[in-house]
Amino acid sequence: MGNIKIKKELNLVELASEIASVMLFNATQQSGIKEEDLFEEENDGELTTYTEEAQDLFNKYYDEIWEYLENKGFKHVNS
Repeated sequence: MGNIKIKKELNLVELASEIASVMLFNATQQSGIKEEDLFEEENDGELTTYTEEAQDLFNKYYDEIWEYLENKGFKHVNS
């Protein structure tokens, strides 16, 4: 293996959000749920947000990823 040095101080908000989003889309797709069923429009289509159920699942994944990263010694820094 090479000498790749991964910093232990990262923007964990951004990283955990990206991973949680991928997990949400992958898990729902494998469960036969269409991507468009994860979203709802508000303000006559001006704003698109996760449905309540999708947001709850995203939050669960986010918390699990954040905890995992912290347990591996990563620290949050704003970028």
